[in-house]
Amino acid sequence: QPPQNLLEIAQPRQIRPLNPYVMSLSELAASDIPPREFLLGEWFPKESIGMVFAKRGVGKSWFCMTLAIAISERMEAFLGWPLKDHGPVLYVDGEMALADLKGRFDELSRASANNSDLLILPAERLYRESYPISLDDEQEQVAINDMLKQLEYEGKRPKLIILDNLSSLRRSVNENDNSEMEALMTWLNQLRHQGYAVLVVHHAGKQGTQRGASKTEDIMDFVIKLEEPKIGS
Repeated sequence: QPPQNLLEIAQPRQIRPLNPYVMSLSELAASDIPPREFLLGEWFPKESIGMVFAKRGVGKSWFCMTLAIAISERMEAFLGWPLKDHGPVLYVDGEMALADLKGRFDELSRASANNSDLLILPAERLYRESYPISLDDEQEQVAINDMLKQLEYEGKRPKLIILDNLSSLRRSVNENDNSEMEALMTWLNQLRHQGYAVLVVHHAGKQGTQRGASKTEDIMDFVIKLEEPKIGS
């Protein structure tokens, strides 16, 4: 049987003493802790939370879809950076039509018909047959955690989880409110400490920075801003 959901394991049901978790510097120095491993280049750790953002139409989704293809189809590099691990990728879509998803992936991959390692959770099916994802909702986080455990049980633990995009995957929250980011940030942090790499797709605001609460970037291992090339410069 698949293990119970990760959120129940990660959240203690009663107050626990913290003293057993305290380490001296000498204990930390003597600990056999392996160095961080990287998924891409020397800047994209395997256990990480990252963000890619841009203005509408620049190509955020194309960027992430291409990365998903590269990892799941075991390519050697992505945009010049060496890919250091390969395997399943989970692409959580928040807004695209199925026809657009199919068209884009078909355009990007010559092997799309044989690629069973790129796993897609499409928004259109959820809207038609159930209800859309809300990443801030604890029950939804439990549902995603259960899905991840089931995928691991089936031998398809994702090397990367792509959330595309943050605005369309949240419900009934003020994206400008730092305090309303707490539940989402806690859950994303849990995924990182459970060994997942998560890439969050987001929009740029009018000032050119990521849109919404500034706290969104606080837990990120890296943030990528995509811009249109400046012709002639």
